[in-house]
Amino acid sequence: MSGEASGPEAGPVLGGRYRLVEILGHGGTGTVWAGHDLAQNREVAIKVLRSELTRDARLRRRLRREARAVARLEHPNIVRLFGMGDLPDGSPYLAMERVHGVPLHHLLSRGLPLARIVSIFEQVLAALAFAHARGVIHRDLKPQNVQVMRGAAGEDVVKLLDFGFARVENDSDDGLTAAVKDVFGTPTYMSPEQATGDHEVGPAADLYAVGVMLWEALCGSPPFTGATGTAVVVQHVTAPLPPFAPRPDFLSPAGLEAAIRQALEKEPVRRHASAAAFRRALLAAFEEGDADDDSFTTVNAVTSVTSVMTSAQPPAFERTGTDPGMTSLAPARAIDAGATPTAPVAVGDFGPSRDDLPLVGREA
Repeated sequence: MSGEASGPEAGPVLGGRYRLVEILGHGGTGTVWAGHDLAQNREVAIKVLRSELTRDARLRRRLRREARAVARLEHPNIVRLFGMGDLPDGSPYLAMERVHGVPLHHLLSRGLPLARIVSIFEQVLAALAFAHARGVIHRDLKPQNVQVMRGAAGEDVVKLLDFGFARVENDSDDGLTAAVKDVFGTPTYMSPEQATGDHEVGPAADLYAVGVMLWEALCGSPPFTGATGTAVVVQHVTAPLPPFAPRPDFLSPAGLEAAIRQALEKEPVRRHASAAAFRRALLAAFEEGDADDDSFTTVNAVTSVTSVMTSAQPPAFERTGTDPGMTSLAPARAIDAGATPTAPVAVGDFGPSRDDLPLVGREA
């Protein structure tokens, strides 16, 4: 099977429905393929475990948990799950929305105007408010897991990816989604309670990660850096926040700094009460700055998503059976994990990563 193949007739079919087209990227535990949904005639992204890891029972459970998490969420700012199934070796695959976008960390490296920063992060917070209300806590938010697409009118449209480490309330696999004593994450964006395992890792941990990302977007670097992951994690737990120093190309309203600092409180109970509350504080601070200073761009770039934050039934998703014709998903060509993919990909944890510090820790 060739990873270089192209077109919807190129590769084998999973579950009688999803044809593999080409490899998009590899991560530490998995591979993402471009695929074609034969039933709906649409592009998809297929997530599978790397061939050498398919016997790892915990990784299989984790991929299935990601499916259960995303299946609860039907929101314009969260990647969609179309279906799942099993390969002949018993390992799962997920068929997900193919997102043609740019990873947020690419945009942050170039610098963004304040209006775009607010537009992007209010969508991230809207997605989190929706997920939290349905018992799903992401627990590994970082710029690599946020894709930014262009909408029909040229506006930024955010897609939140990779729920592989999510905690899912009332999940059938409780041992894999423990609320406490799970010590893992990407050091730059880990909340203090994730680092110590001393508190429940709840919605406040996601808000902390958003606070780190916003600090990075406004100041050019995250609040805590270090030569090793341990050095960064220790600062999250013990060090006070450094001075807030926004990039010199724009003024930052005082209310915006206050909203970010509240999200970065060491104690979870001192942070914003919810993602929706954080979102309101972010928009209010931006609008305050816009009113006070003519140098601020108007907030018309911010897409309102209030209507989709209301209650909705969890969507149904399809599960296809084991495909007897599929015997191997071993990649036919290697992709340098540090190289730029040949096409925009919604890959999250399984895709190419440029983290300066690795994912660390364990799941209880």
